Amino acid sequence: MILLQWLRSIHGWLGLFVMPWIVLIGFTGFYLNHPQPVLAWLDRGDIDDGAFPTAPAGTAVDEAYALAIAGKLLPQVSLGAVNRELYHGHPALFVRAAGHEVIVQIASGYYFDKTDYSRAAYDRDGNRLHTKIYWGRVLKEFHVRGWLGGRLGTYLADATSLAMIVFGLSGIYLFLWPRWRRFRLRRAR
Repeated sequence: MILLQWLRSIHGWLGLFVMPWIVLIGFTGFYLNHPQPVLAWLDRGDIDDGAFPTAPAGTAVDEAYALAIAGKLLPQVSLGAVNRELYHGHPALFVRAAGHEVIVQIASGYYFDKTDYSRAAYDRDGNRLHTKIYWGRVLKEFHVRGWLGGRLGTYLADATSLAMIVFGLSGIYLFLWPRWRRFRLRRAR
């Protein structure tokens, strides 16, 4: 009887701990099976970076400008080299550092701060125009790791999976044990 009370208590507390992960893993699993409807529901539109106005005449959008923007966005980080590449079909300057890509459009001077999970667009004055979350990456990584980023490894996901196993086994025991006892008592009569 003490074992049954202890299991009920453990099962209840594990339920509180595990329930958010069960819901999120279910949602992310639904995304992995049906990405289009989930992304259509989560994505609320994007900006057309081809419609940015061109930089005023005499304004230089060069490597020094790109490094200045990157230094403003990432003040505590040593910046890498500036690379010239296409971004969404437009010539741009890329500065990569500390998990960020600072992308400056050459024609407009508008810039982006891009990470693994999001992209923020800014005008020349530093006003944020738009933030886009890469929901596909967020949901997939959360489904695999249990959270975002790889700094903690898989410890929380492992602890959650062990808690789910104990939760499931204790639930099976709590469900079957009283029925097994009733069955045995009926047979004994």
